[in-house]
Amino acid sequence: MEYNWGIKDLKEAKEKLKIILKKEKNKNTKNYIKSLIKRLNDYIAEEELSLHPSQEKISVPEEVAYDQTLANIEYDLSSCHEYYSLVSFFAHTTDAMQDKIEEIESILSQRLTPDDGYSKITGATITNEKALSLTSQFYNGFSPELSLVFQNAFAQRNSSIRFVDNVEEDCVANSTYIDIVKRYFISITKTDDLSKLYTFIHEYGHVISYILNPKSMYFSSEFAFDEVASLFPELVAQYENIGNYDKAQVAFESYVTFILYRNKAINLDAHRYFIKLWNDNNRNTDDTYMEKIKELEFDEETFTDAIETVIDDEGTYIISYMVALELLHIYKQDKQRALEIFERFLKTPYTESLRAYLESEFTIGSHLQEETEYLIDNFKKELKKSGEFHV
Repeated sequence: MEYNWGIKDLKEAKEKLKIILKKEKNKNTKNYIKSLIKRLNDYIAEEELSLHPSQEKISVPEEVAYDQTLANIEYDLSSCHEYYSLVSFFAHTTDAMQDKIEEIESILSQRLTPDDGYSKITGATITNEKALSLTSQFYNGFSPELSLVFQNAFAQRNSSIRFVDNVEEDCVANSTYIDIVKRYFISITKTDDLSKLYTFIHEYGHVISYILNPKSMYFSSEFAFDEVASLFPELVAQYENIGNYDKAQVAFESYVTFILYRNKAINLDAHRYFIKLWNDNNRNTDDTYMEKIKELEFDEETFTDAIETVIDDEGTYIISYMVALELLHIYKQDKQRALEIFERFLKTPYTESLRAYLESEFTIGSHLQEETEYLIDNFKKELKKSGEFHV
């Protein structure tokens, strides 16, 4: 089966919106449609840029670039301090697991490089059709209400999915939804690795949330919870082992997700130290400043990576992951209650506080240590049972 969409589809959606706009009389609806057209114009511009990338690169002196980035971080630390607090909690709570993490990394290094997937051990691959079939199977058994939304979207998959060589840096897939014309678009990196299954489940979690509550997607100011809709189904799919795959391989997928978010949380937690040193050094990133950074055990490469980690991108994944882990903890004990909380979350109007709703149901991070320790211990247990590693 062919899966493809392109700039032509985006332009067709835009033309449909323009026709609807001409006929619309309600002022608020007209403004909403205009905002959708503007969003589509941005997508079209991005698509055209990807087809014809500029060869010109603006060179900025390193110190100037660092100072500009640090100034942005300083602003974020003030305006997003509550989100930074959650991320710091994640980083410090999972510090207790560092010895176990180092042990697992040592075990994995016997057979795998940091860039290898676990398929190198099992040889397991998955086709696009199999991944989509299992995604459908998962959502059909996940929630009766969400299954109906999913199936309507899934019927459009031929013209709504495309496989590409690269999506964007540090990203294997993305998705968007255009309300009124009811079109969604998913881009996913080409691979035959099992991770593709969880990527599809993740992206269709977004699509379901967009369809149920499109204005929340467009207008919500609580960016920290944007990934809950996709991460909770992803975690459940791994917990339930949809497709009945090798348990060590599934545990590996859970583990690498956790490690990714832990490393990004460490970066974000370091921001406050970077800013303090910067202010103490008269807001200069000269040699004196960089020497102080080295004392924090960041070399130039890891420092650059850390300051390019941003609270409204990577921080969103970390905080959403914390919420998803709490939902998973509830799911293990009371599936129905977890789904009720999740479905209510998906439908919460953008004018209401998502955080207030979530914290009326549970404390974010209250089972973080328990769930991540289980994740790590379970992975080590499965590695030992596999017989592929000296554990």
